[in-house]
Amino acid sequence: MSVDAIGDQLADYFGVESGRGVLVTSVQNDSVAAAAGLQAGDVITAIDDRAVDDVSALRRRLARVEPGEKIVISVVRDRTQMSVTAMFEAPEERRRSRRARPI
Repeated sequence: MSVDAIGDQLADYFGVESGRGVLVTSVQNDSVAAAAGLQAGDVITAIDDRAVDDVSALRRRLARVEPGEKIVISVVRDRTQMSVTAMFEAPEERRRSRRARPI
């Protein structure tokens, strides 16, 4: 998954509070993000009810996810708030499927 900061103009366009959230710019096939249902154009606003205000906050939160842990990702899609659940693989599962399933 690739993400980018969201400025005031894009925040208005996507229907999110100004300066809050991270824009998903692409999602790789067979990735954890794709399996969760994330799509390019989604704006991630929170993970497990904790606000994600910028790319650094998203990366810090994802770095703390334990193998096998599920997280709830709050997104705005088509100006509508929704949630998706992502399941991170345990290390042994990740090694077996690494070539076929990027994160």
